[in-house]
Amino acid sequence: MRDGKFTDAEREYLLSLDAVAGVSGGSIRYSGRFKIEALARYRSGERPKAIFESAGLMVEMVGYKRIERSFARWRENDLEDILAKNLEAPAADGAAARSHRRGRKPVKKRDDATRELLREKDDTIAYQAREIERLKTEVEALKGQRRLEMKLAAEERTPSKSDEFGLIQLLHQDNPRSSVEHLCGVLGVSRSGYYKWCATAEARARREERDLELRDLVMEAFSARGFRKGSRQIRDWIRLHRGVAVNRKCVQRVMRKYGITCPVRRRNPYAGMHRDGDPKYMPNLLNREFFPGAAGKVFITDITYVPVKDAPWLYLSAIKDSETGEVVAWKASRSLAMPFVMDCLEQLKRHGFKPGALIHSDAGVHYTSHAYHDKVKEMGLVQSMSRVGNCHDNACIESFFGRMKSEIGRTDGLTFAEAEALIADYVDYYNNERCQKRLGGVTPFAYAQKLERLAA
Repeated sequence: MRDGKFTDAEREYLLSLDAVAGVSGGSIRYSGRFKIEALARYRSGERPKAIFESAGLMVEMVGYKRIERSFARWRENDLEDILAKNLEAPAADGAAARSHRRGRKPVKKRDDATRELLREKDDTIAYQAREIERLKTEVEALKGQRRLEMKLAAEERTPSKSDEFGLIQLLHQDNPRSSVEHLCGVLGVSRSGYYKWCATAEARARREERDLELRDLVMEAFSARGFRKGSRQIRDWIRLHRGVAVNRKCVQRVMRKYGITCPVRRRNPYAGMHRDGDPKYMPNLLNREFFPGAAGKVFITDITYVPVKDAPWLYLSAIKDSETGEVVAWKASRSLAMPFVMDCLEQLKRHGFKPGALIHSDAGVHYTSHAYHDKVKEMGLVQSMSRVGNCHDNACIESFFGRMKSEIGRTDGLTFAEAEALIADYVDYYNNERCQKRLGGVTPFAYAQKLERLAA
């Protein structure tokens, strides 16, 4: 059979048999004589398979399930009664007379209860056959999934949805009677996804062709000059030497698909340490809790660049009280050398702070230096650092720098001294005259004084 239908050769062979009255597509219509004879032999204890094969109906062609269904249908259609009449009719009167003479009861027709029991038995057998077929399908699906996982594990890949859909298609082709819905349920994928995958077979084939072409380009770039490269270098090499613009993510996908790997440089375990083994980076103790409820407990510091005309930059270091918003220390410099950051700490020392106060900064080179660590410890402060790449951890001081640059205007036409004087004037204005809504409409200095009075 092909696709559930008999081939022309099979149909011709079946029609040549006396037991077959007709063949249509994938179904067979048997002759009445064969039905009666088959039931008679079945009642005598002969197996259905042997009965069909003796009539030329090979089980490989007809199918064992079809044979079972045929016998069940014939019994349901009262063919056993017809059989009994045909076998007993020639000598019905004589047999009955002889039975009475010998003292035996005449043969009685099966009653309705017996027929119902037989029907229930046949239904049970048919249900069990369907369950066995379903379990066989499930076992084959799980075996196929395991083989697929082992194959992909050898290639250091995990099964994708496409791999599982391909397995379902293969299992269904091997056994067309298996249910696609059941196979999808066993493998944990959706039936709609499987049919969508089948509908996009041509598009996948075209994409596979493109991937093979790109794989050749990637391998050429990967091996160029004998040095292995990562996805960025491969992308740039292809664009530079082959004039093909390709997306880096596309290069990464092709490399994963075909197992093209580049060694990853191992991280230096001492990168975050000083030479003597002390850590450069401190934990983020502040954790964005900017408002401790009292002045002098949390300070935020950072460095910003201000453009001027007679120097590359004016570098401004500032320290701000996180609770009051007051800028308690600041220093301008023409250089990024450490002294101007240290001067800010000295100003903070003169301003005063609570014992064990926290000073928070980003992970810049100044704040990871030995000199800064030692100075902070000497002053009795506790150092905290933002996480790498998280500017919001330092948001208070960043907000001040942004407002200052916006409100003082452009400075690239000013000299260093003029810009420094402008910043000094702005810091005094910011602390003593610029009211803030967060502080209840008062200035940072006034708010700090209010907190001191409340604490007293």
